[in-house]
Amino acid sequence: MMAAAQVTPGAERGFEIMLRIHSRIAPAAALALALSFPAGSFAAAPDKLDPPPAAKAPAKTIVPLEYVFGKEVVVRNWVLCISQPFAESIVNAWSGGVSQAEKVYADLKAAKSCGQFPELRVILHESVYESGPGIDHVARVFAAQVNLGGGWPTGFVVFGGLPAPAAAVTPAQ
Repeated sequence: MMAAAQVTPGAERGFEIMLRIHSRIAPAAALALALSFPAGSFAAAPDKLDPPPAAKAPAKTIVPLEYVFGKEVVVRNWVLCISQPFAESIVNAWSGGVSQAEKVYADLKAAKSCGQFPELRVILHESVYESGPGIDHVARVFAAQVNLGGGWPTGFVVFGGLPAPAAAVTPAQ
């Protein structure tokens, strides 16, 4: 048995902390080890395997193939707006021609409500608005998450909002 005079005051407290930590980590480690081995991994292999299930027909997609929803993609020369009405106003301005669309964009840019980016990383969620019939220029507004400095805030991106060289969508690396 150890005499009380031989134990330093801090060592006794350190020993208690170490026991408390050990008592919490040991059961968790044992559970993790037990779960790392699948229950059937030690069972005998069956004589016959069931045939694989029949492949289902692919679901019909109503989204144009060039738009990828739910995955990070890189878009080039798209316009980012802070609200859907601002984005829609750019699309609607195309009914008055290129100069009208550029004027509406310039006003929104001056108000810091929209901006065109040479390249954006986005996750498109849904198409929320597009140019109407009778307008020969196709423009679409998408609700999306946008990678701005590591964060992913939600915004509205416009494809075809402004004349730009080869606006494109490519998979993110």
